Amino acid sequence: MNGGRCGRAAGIGFTVLLTLAVGTGTVSAAPALAAPSATPAGGCPQVAAEFVPGTWETNANADPSVAVGLLGPIADELNRRFPGKIRIRFPAYPAQAFTGGLAYGTSAAAGKQALTDDIASLSGCANTRWLIFGYSQGGDIAGDVASQIGCNDSPIPADRVLGVGLIADPQQANTGGQVVGPKVSGQGIAGGRVQGFCKLTSRVAQQCDDSDMYCSTNATKNPLLSSIGRLVTQPPGATGSSALTGALTSGLSSSQLTQLPGDLSTITNLTAGNGSADMPRLAEAAARTGQTLQGLEDTASWVRQNPAAQKQLAAGAPGSAQQSANSFLGTLSELDLGGAVNGAASIANTAQAIAAGGSPPAGVLAQPAQDLAAVTAPIAGSPADVLSQAGQVLSILKPSVVIDQITNVGTNGLALARNVPAIGDSLRRLGEVLTNPALLVPGPGQQLLIREAHRLSGDLNNLFRPFVVLAANADLKLASGLLRMIPDPSGASLIAALIVDLLSQVDVVGLAKEIGELQEALWHGIETSDWLGAAGRAAGAGLGVVSVGLRALGSGEKTPTSALEAPSATSSPGLTSLASQFVELAGSPGADNLADIAAEGLDAASFLTSGAHVSAYTEKPIDAAGHTAVTWLTEWAAAKVQALT
Repeated sequence: MNGGRCGRAAGIGFTVLLTLAVGTGTVSAAPALAAPSATPAGGCPQVAAEFVPGTWETNANADPSVAVGLLGPIADELNRRFPGKIRIRFPAYPAQAFTGGLAYGTSAAAGKQALTDDIASLSGCANTRWLIFGYSQGGDIAGDVASQIGCNDSPIPADRVLGVGLIADPQQANTGGQVVGPKVSGQGIAGGRVQGFCKLTSRVAQQCDDSDMYCSTNATKNPLLSSIGRLVTQPPGATGSSALTGALTSGLSSSQLTQLPGDLSTITNLTAGNGSADMPRLAEAAARTGQTLQGLEDTASWVRQNPAAQKQLAAGAPGSAQQSANSFLGTLSELDLGGAVNGAASIANTAQAIAAGGSPPAGVLAQPAQDLAAVTAPIAGSPADVLSQAGQVLSILKPSVVIDQITNVGTNGLALARNVPAIGDSLRRLGEVLTNPALLVPGPGQQLLIREAHRLSGDLNNLFRPFVVLAANADLKLASGLLRMIPDPSGASLIAALIVDLLSQVDVVGLAKEIGELQEALWHGIETSDWLGAAGRAAGAGLGVVSVGLRALGSGEKTPTSALEAPSATSSPGLTSLASQFVELAGSPGADNLADIAAEGLDAASFLTSGAHVSAYTEKPIDAAGHTAVTWLTEWAAAKVQALT
């Protein structure tokens, strides 16, 4: 859900659904404000324009006077056309999406506060008129604040706002404001704002490309995707969101990693001299270093425990960002990161104590700094491009892999469920062939039975393929837990979780392998006319395959509805029953067709940073005049300012 893909260029795939908390779809109570009569020392501008950047386009320490990201060209053009008339601000906020230790909702909540405070600082300027813009996560933020203004006249009256321009707003709902450009079929992944924009409705212009699932998701077609989006875009502390957001959130951000060598250099320089050092600066650099090293340690530990993450990194092509990240993790595995984290914390605490007036022994910081430098030398010596690429990949690796687990289970689980009836039928028929006394009697009857057994084992080999893909690419325990967190009213998520639980108890890959070997053995007998040998192998290995397979499918009894509401730890509905219900739900009107997730080409990275479709707003024409979303909003805003003069 991001916005700031324009600053991240290639190397990071979609950016699914994927990372998310800004909006709940509700408008919170107005925050307490400073005295509304306050007037800025520099006087009141004729027009004040707020531009809220998207994910990764800014940070909490950014200079708000510097234009950044996708909205930057709009600000620059307005400044050029109306010099001295517009005060322009880009509110500084974390702009993270499950990276840097921040859930999307926590980042967005900080952004809303920053925007609200900035607007409130000019609340005493009765004649100042406002323009408010936001992109992706910034659109989420700007839209919520605009809703607060339009519905509650806070922090300024609605009649002071000239217009609100939102691009890729995750709460786009087709009902509030004007959707400009081609028709949009869906709503934002976070759902619509309950109160809308009230008095500002006619002054809100929304831009959304229909292919951008951050602002255009079909909840009827993909309720699972919508459920995930609504859950993880809740504000901090919202009921039911903490478990999934915790599973998605990484303690590392790309900017932290690229800044690490500079912070390490600062620590070395400020502790090397004999004179007085800048202790506040040293404490800040050491604290930031400790936080980054802790993020690296946590990420490396998580990857070691997660085969799916290892597989994703290992699959990177030579020279790719994934390969750089994988190589960088190899470097980290040889370092005492835990000791480095403690060392950085010790330096930060000591520097803070000195800055506060303490008098520690002379040179107390020199040795800890040298030890830290020795441990982290391989990191500090890594080329900038390697750190940049590794940071891009590792910062979103956790949410990427986690969402991939869900989509893998959804897509392959549905294919598996659809195959279950045919698998059961083929296993029973294979069992009948293998227990037929004629199988061991040489002659035409034996040959026909062996050919039939070969055909059935071939069918089973193909039917089991979704099982194998599912088991090979999913951490079944993790996937089951995540599916249970999703508030999916259709029941498909819980049934998928129960299916995964059953599969985790069966050696699915081994079973499929045995079926494949049985098929090969039978084919060898057919080719060589070794009918008796083939019959012996079929009777021996085949019956084991049939027995294990039928036990995995279960009894086929219908699972009661109550089991979906509160499944007990001891209940074990059969796979056949669960598969039947899963397919029934997936094909029913308005239910979740999980296969659509894969069909629409989603991956975890794009889910979390679906503002990746930057070109849809900077290059794609939206009207007959050839305007892009960005140039259209520029002309729209300029016309409103021009009307004041």
